[in-house]
Amino acid sequence: MQVGDCGCSPVPIRVLAEPGSIGIVFDEGEEEDTVIIESIKNGTPAKRRYGGQLEENMLLTKCRGQDTGPLDFDAIIALITDPSRPLEMTFEFQYEEDSE
Repeated sequence: MQVGDCGCSPVPIRVLAEPGSIGIVFDEGEEEDTVIIESIKNGTPAKRRYGGQLEENMLLTKCRGQDTGPLDFDAIIALITDPSRPLEMTFEFQYEEDSE
């Protein structure tokens, strides 16, 4: 699995002051210790601000300035659910490498 080499730009999001849920439902990715977008709830900060850029199955690659690659699933979720603001995250498309 490759991330980011598809010619697609990473999608950074920033939630400044809104307390509570940002409206993204997360799930564990296909690869161990990765986090992906499962869905984006309507009427939420994520949908209002980034609905046209974020899509299901995008991979969370950075959260609060930290690369998520070396972190385990629980550590990534702890960063996401920390209530302090601003919350900055970066998502990228993931794709399967051709096996030729």
